[in-house]
Amino acid sequence: MRSARAFTVEDPTSTESRRRLAAEAVPQTYRYQRWVSAETTKRLQAAFQAVEQSMERAPDETPEVRARDFMLALGVTVETGVLVPVMAPEKRAKVRDACAMLVATLFERQIVEDKGLLALHVAPPGLVVQVERAPSEVEAERELKGLDRVYGLEQARAAVDELVAERLAHLEPEAQRATSALVKKVVRPNLVPDLEETARRRRVAAESVKPALYQVAAGEVVVRQGQLVQEQQRLLLAGLRRDLETQSRTQLLAGSALF
Repeated sequence: MRSARAFTVEDPTSTESRRRLAAEAVPQTYRYQRWVSAETTKRLQAAFQAVEQSMERAPDETPEVRARDFMLALGVTVETGVLVPVMAPEKRAKVRDACAMLVATLFERQIVEDKGLLALHVAPPGLVVQVERAPSEVEAERELKGLDRVYGLEQARAAVDELVAERLAHLEPEAQRATSALVKKVVRPNLVPDLEETARRRRVAAESVKPALYQVAAGEVVVRQGQLVQEQQRLLLAGLRRDLETQSRTQLLAGSALF
């Protein structure tokens, strides 16, 4: 069977395959939330301030009650025995300043929940990082090529003890323990996967791929007599049938216009 004239027909299988490959070539998107460091420091400062206000309202409260007020304001629990010794005014200020220093130091690095998963994403097709200066405010975008400056969350918590030993040796042991316990509780990832943005970019990439087409020339053999009809021939025959139907309708309309 030959085609009376040239026509084209889409190959949906090839089209879908090309679009899938285009989507898979788009790297995973992560967000580096630079603002997390300042937000964490503010949380700690607010908790210490809550203790100050509690002392003004009830100066005779026990250290245990002040420790409870502190944890409620911070939104996390810490072993009471670690907090009570540093609830005295002169020790609170030292722990507050030490916590601020450690938080600033830790968040100089990017911290991710699962560094192993991040390593898989860095492998081809790679990984794109959008830098946020405030929630949902992206100021830059860059490719993440290595993990040398990235902490896993557990790695970041382990680094707290190292920093305490290196930089807070001048503090009393109870202040060191309290600082370490507090910072470990409040540290959290500042490098997080953006699944929605990744999906959007991959969808755009897939939709940008043009359909795969079979081009059939006039007089070209579509299927030979006795030939087993494969997927390609089935598509060509369907395309040929649609082309003939369109041609018939056009001729019919042209004939009707004569009357």
